[in-house]
This record gives sequence, structure tokens and C-alpha cells, in this order.
Amino acid sequence: MRRARAIAALALVACVGACAATESPPPSVGPDAGPAVGRNDAAPPPEDAPPAEVPYPAPHPPMPQVRNLGGKVLAAPKVVVVTYDGDPYRDVLEAFPTALGKSSYWAAVVDEYGVGPISAASSRPVHLSEPAPAVIDDADLKKWLEDKLDGSHPEWDAPDGETIYQIYFPEQTTYTLGGWTGCKEFGASDNALERRDHSLVPYIATPRCADIEGLDAINTLTMVTSHELLEESTDPFKDAWATNRAEDMAWSFTPPFSEIGDMCTTDPGAIIVPADLGFAVQRAWSNAAAAAGKNPCVPAPATASYYNTLPIMTEDVPMAFSEFQWSSTTKGVTVHVGESKTIDLALFSDRETEPWKIEVYDWAVLEGRPPELSLHVDDSTGKNGDARKLTITVLRAGADGGSRFAIFSKLSHDYTFSIGYVAD
Repeated sequence: MRRARAIAALALVACVGACAATESPPPSVGPDAGPAVGRNDAAPPPEDAPPAEVPYPAPHPPMPQVRNLGGKVLAAPKVVVVTYDGDPYRDVLEAFPTALGKSSYWAAVVDEYGVGPISAASSRPVHLSEPAPAVIDDADLKKWLEDKLDGSHPEWDAPDGETIYQIYFPEQTTYTLGGWTGCKEFGASDNALERRDHSLVPYIATPRCADIEGLDAINTLTMVTSHELLEESTDPFKDAWATNRAEDMAWSFTPPFSEIGDMCTTDPGAIIVPADLGFAVQRAWSNAAAAAGKNPCVPAPATASYYNTLPIMTEDVPMAFSEFQWSSTTKGVTVHVGESKTIDLALFSDRETEPWKIEVYDWAVLEGRPPELSLHVDDSTGKNGDARKLTITVLRAGADGGSRFAIFSKLSHDYTFSIGYVAD
């Protein structure tokens, strides 16, 4: 599901962090720390010896990994495109899945997850002459789709376990899901229908949103569609690549759900127009790239460096998301209301860069809520291999017993981000 990107936009206009001096961390001790104090079996380095070269990327905490819950992916996804009569973009939308599957973009985002080319070439599109609903909730959409697939509508291809039903609503239709409204809290929904015989059918509901991120109407549609198709292909029945590892749950905007498209929605370069496709699409999370310290949102620009600032979170702390009645533990830091604690930040990049600026934001403030955290960075600039310190003061208890913060690393007009969690 593609959520709104307001957090990223707000993060560009206000900084919570401040700057001060910091001391160097104490030298490491222990069996691997080098020669013992007082021993003469190792000569000290000459005073003019150059400092040890820092590798690229410098050591840093592991980046998040999207986790498979054991479900299947679509090895050869097919798409039935469903539009209402009068849709001005019907031809483009019907051709888009096949063009997408042939593009270099599609292979870059789904190959590592076991998904092959996607296509609508072997499926018949559905043209709806019936009036479009003014308002439809996802629960009613499921009933509608169940009726369409009951065998009494020969114009609908039967489900076969690999077919996605992509439903496009016209502008006059408002689509809702779980109390959220399409084009407000989310752009579209990839979902699964459980039929009366308990078989599962993947489908996507796409309302007609106003232009997003400065895109025109058709590129708004293709961008949202790409997001949903890559998620529905890698997580068709909501039990495959559906969530983060437990220790990475702070990175989920709607815990515990974190599909590979959701993980990149706040990336400043998330939307691209591949030359071999010609329409806007959204980049997606790569576990392999993240593990290698590379840009985790692929396909990444070949000429751009990746850099980031990660909080070092070592405690196992409780985390809850009452909206989904979910609770678990994740990596974070415990700070009680009215108290402060200082944690380390690790800076890394995959190649040489200029020093970047570090800005830290209270997640509650980014969402328009009263502040929950006060955040202070000891030095607001740094580069690969540097260490910084972040002091966290809890001002008020979070709604679910904790608060999140976002760290934005800014270099020129670009930025990257990471997310931490504070249990109070």
C-alpha cells in the first residue's frame, strides 16, 4: 500500500537538532583490543604515521531487511486490467503491465525476491459498462469481486493463483479501507480476497488521485500502479515479503506491515522514469543492496553515492501499534518521561563524499502532533567513518508507550533517512 509522503516533505523544513562539541570515544579494551598496557612486544606507530584508512562503507549497524513470512510469490504474474467505460487512459493502463515486465526496472526490483516478468498479454482486460460507485469500502469491493469471479461472468478470466485483478476507479469514486480514505491516507491498496472456497485471489484497488509529486495524471497512475504491482507480486497473499525483521520494526510506517514498495516511499528519488519504459514508476527496497551498504532503493542512480546516519540501538524494547492491535519487541532505547539518554550514531557512505548535514526530528511533530521528544546532536556534520552522539529527552509518553525519531542526512539537495525508536 502506498502511504502519503507528508513526513518526508515536512522533514525538509525544520531541524530539531543542535550542535556542540564531543569527546572522542574511549579506546576499546578486551582480548582483541591490541597489546596489553605495559608490554613491550609491540612498538608504537611513528608519530608521523598516517591514520588508518577507513573503508567504504565504514562499519555501521545492519540496515533493515524485509522478511518473508513463508508465503509464496508470483513467479509469473499476470494482470487482468479492469476499467470503467469512459476511462481516458484505458489503452495505456492495459498495455502498462506488459511493458513493465519487459523493462530493466522490473527485473531490478523483483529478481532477488523470486518474481519473474509480469504481463497482461495473456489475460483479457475487463471493460465495465455498469455505473461506478460513488463510495465503496474494501469490504464491499471484496463481495463485488467475489460475485464477478463466481463463473457467471464469462468476460472475467478465472483465477489461477498467478493472476492479479487490477481495478481502476474513476474520479467520482471514493475508495475506503479500514477507516482510511484513498488519495488521503493512501494512494492504492494491494490486497487479497478470500473466496467462499477459501482460495485466495490477489487484487489491487486504485482510486483516481490528483497528481502526485508534480506528475501529470497518467504518470501518477503508472507510478502508483508500479508500487502496487511489485508489492502484489512479492506478497500476493499477505504472508510473503510482508514485514521487517523484528529488530527493524521502527522503519515500518504501519507496523508490522512493510512491503518492499512501502520501504522506499519517503526516499527523495523514489520516483523515476526508466528510459526503456517511458512512464513514472517507484523504486523498491533491495535487501541485498541494504546488506552491502549500498542505496537500498533500487534501481539506484549509478553515479550517485549512498550515505546515511544510523542510530546504534542495542536494547530489546516493547513496541505496539494499537491501530492494528499489534505488539512485539524491537531494537531501541528506553528513556522514561522527563529523563535523558545519549546514544551513538554511525555515519557511512559507499564512496567518498563531502561531509553531510545531520538533522533529527521528532516523529510526532512530523505528523502534526504535540512533541514527545527533545533531540540534540553533538555535531551536526560528518562523513564516512565518523561517530556522533544523540541525546534524547522524553517530554511526554507516546500514544503506544513509545516514540519514533527520524534522522535525515542531507548533502546538497539530496537526503537519506533512518529511523529510531524510544520506549518510554
